[in-house]
Amino acid sequence: MEIFTIYSNDQNSWVNMDVVAIKEGFSWEAFFFLPLWVLWHRLWWLFIGILGMFFLIKQIDYIFFSFYYSEILIIIFIGFILGLFGNDIRRRDLERRGYSFLDVILDVSPDSALEKFYQSNDFVPKI
Repeated sequence: MEIFTIYSNDQNSWVNMDVVAIKEGFSWEAFFFLPLWVLWHRLWWLFIGILGMFFLIKQIDYIFFSFYYSEILIIIFIGFILGLFGNDIRRRDLERRGYSFLDVILDVSPDSALEKFYQSNDFVPKI
């Protein structure tokens, strides 16, 4: 069982509501699929920042150290940091885009957490 936070962009109408469930804790998807995860969640500013940081660190490494496996270590380090804070960054980005916090659900997957949220609020999705 995992903890999911539920966010929505419109609390006035069930019709136009976009509901998102975000897992609490380490994001293994962000760790293993770093650039794809960032692009999938539309965190464009973070993607540009990661690319810039990678190239900056690579140039510094090339000038001073020239360590053979530095690229792999940099990617693992950035992936680990994004795995730790990726869901928090995603949560803040949703809040910045006007989403608001609705609920905390304990469940096994995001889809079942959303289903439990809909059932607890007497919402029946359209078929």
